[in-house]
Amino acid sequence: MHAKATMTDNLHIVWKGLEPSEALRSHIAGHVEALGIDDTCRVVVDHPHHQRRHGRRFEVKLELGRHTVSHAGHDTGEDAFATVSSAFAKLDRQLTDENQQLRAVHRRAPRRA
Repeated sequence: MHAKATMTDNLHIVWKGLEPSEALRSHIAGHVEALGIDDTCRVVVDHPHHQRRHGRRFEVKLELGRHTVSHAGHDTGEDAFATVSSAFAKLDRQLTDENQQLRAVHRRAPRRA
């Protein structure tokens, strides 16, 4: 099965191994909005066909600027919605850590009189 893509102004979703889902697209868009993302965010939702020892799992990859986050569902019980939420939680932590580091550098910078 070939990948299919869905695209809006700042959201590009690639569907691999599953048909595009309006409900999942809306779920992803909600996460993008909640994080206040203005840049283009690329999301790859993959449901690989190859069988693994523990069955098929969803995999999600997020690309936002120089940030890339990948998350594979922990088990076959984790659905696409939970996998997407976990991936966005990782991205949120990454962005928060970066903001805290930038603030720390800014506080240490000498001030001019």
